[in-house]
Amino acid sequence: DKTNWSPRVGFAYRLFEGQRFKTVIRGAYGIYFNIIPSAMARVEASNPPWSTGSSSMNYISQLPGQPTTAYLPDITFSNPFPTAAGETAAAASNPAIYYTPHDLKNSRTQEWNLTLEQEFAKNWMGRASYVGSYTQHVLAYVSDINIPNTMTPNVTRQNQRPYQPFSNVYGSLGNGYQNFNQLQLELKKQWSSGFLAQVDYQWTRSLDDAPIVYGVQNPHCPD
Repeated sequence: DKTNWSPRVGFAYRLFEGQRFKTVIRGAYGIYFNIIPSAMARVEASNPPWSTGSSSMNYISQLPGQPTTAYLPDITFSNPFPTAAGETAAAASNPAIYYTPHDLKNSRTQEWNLTLEQEFAKNWMGRASYVGSYTQHVLAYVSDINIPNTMTPNVTRQNQRPYQPFSNVYGSLGNGYQNFNQLQLELKKQWSSGFLAQVDYQWTRSLDDAPIVYGVQNPHCPD
């Protein structure tokens, strides 16, 4: 994706020149991209005719490993579910299928931080930082989109699915998001003998709508 431009910038500035105890302010902003895992392409090998879908059983060629004469494949796209003796399972009436969107985007994270550092006594330093990020196009593997919009009593689940004749339609979707906010506090004391004492505290809030595997329970209402 040629639009994956990821600029980054940072700064550090010492306030109040000539002050006995130093005050420093720091900040940064950057954009980062994640790769699209190759496993998302491999999962499509679970589709018919290589697999029968929900039963996950394969059709096995009856050709010998080292044919002695010219031959043609006995498993073809024109006959993806052969009835030869090598068949290990009948074609599922409602197979599960997997797909990857053609316009899948790399996950993009914007990160930023702002820090105030203060030396308030000899060899004493305090620091307060705000760290935040916002991620778009978060991936969710094998997220089932073939879920009924509403559930009708006494009607089978399959008959209510929007995409027929399939059962589960698993997609590796990149439509999730995450926002992250964190407060960091630090107090540090350093002695001339090389001994160092440090205490830290963090308060974190992280929200997202994209579990890594299986996605949200209701794809019609991801929030």
